[in-house]
Amino acid sequence: MELIKSNKGNHKIALNGYTFTIKKICQRIIRWKCSEKSSMKCTAMLITNLKVKKIIRFEEEHCHGASKGAIGAMKIKQTIKECSLQTCNNPGQIFARSVQNIPKEILITIRRFNKKKYS
Repeated sequence: MELIKSNKGNHKIALNGYTFTIKKICQRIIRWKCSEKSSMKCTAMLITNLKVKKIIRFEEEHCHGASKGAIGAMKIKQTIKECSLQTCNNPGQIFARSVQNIPKEILITIRRFNKKKYS
């Protein structure tokens, strides 16, 4: 289980090729919904303790496949965003430096996300 930042700056959990966003914070637990709830109508949920150190239980199964490449792509995009705030390099230089040692399956996923965003 890994905690990563979402595009909006919120927390996301990456686990076994799936991602989860916060649905509700309760007194003792946090309920997380599958990030594909809207687009894929996925009802999978994850429940953790408040410190997000321990998985308490899963609810429902995912109705779609896992995508480890997408999680890697999210991490790279976050790195690129952070670098763009810290350096004066142009976007092409930041991108080239950030993806120079990235596996092809993650690089393909990054390009696929960019095509969806600007189509």
